[in-house]
Amino acid sequence: RGLISQRFVVNFDVLEKICAISPFVPSGSERAFARGLQFFLAGGDLAAAMILVPYLEAGLRAMVGVAGRSDTKIATGGLEELIGLTAMLAQPRDVLETVFGPALIFAIEIVFVHDFGPKVRHSLCHGLTRDGAFFSEWYIYACKLMYSLTLLPLLGPDHWSAIKAAIIAETSLSR
Repeated sequence: RGLISQRFVVNFDVLEKICAISPFVPSGSERAFARGLQFFLAGGDLAAAMILVPYLEAGLRAMVGVAGRSDTKIATGGLEELIGLTAMLAQPRDVLETVFGPALIFAIEIVFVHDFGPKVRHSLCHGLTRDGAFFSEWYIYACKLMYSLTLLPLLGPDHWSAIKAAIIAETSLSR
């Protein structure tokens, strides 16, 4: 991240375009994601974590939806409910592992939800994170995971050339 920010200016409109075409980024969240990624690349760890970490579940849910799988269950009384993050990492795990690989899904599980991990999402979303923690390796790594999850679905060789051309044509890179 330091090398990227030292050598390149990553414009917001470029990140927004990447987020708009990433299947990990839920529709309607592209600008927030792009802003979070921009903060992450610039070293704004507090702002990056506050924006990106709460979106983990929605991003994984978007990937499950792209695969045509259900992200709901029928609860007692016949009501349909969304499955939570822990269940999503268990039930449609094969979908997530196909896209991101088993090692990355394991890392997500450890950093975000496992009882013996830092549970960064739970801590952040429930107001349990202390100020200094946002600059710890766990929160920085959580943001790095969100960065990777956004970009990895786009990096297949059959997709990247068309995506690169679209980004250049529709952003500040064309100027």
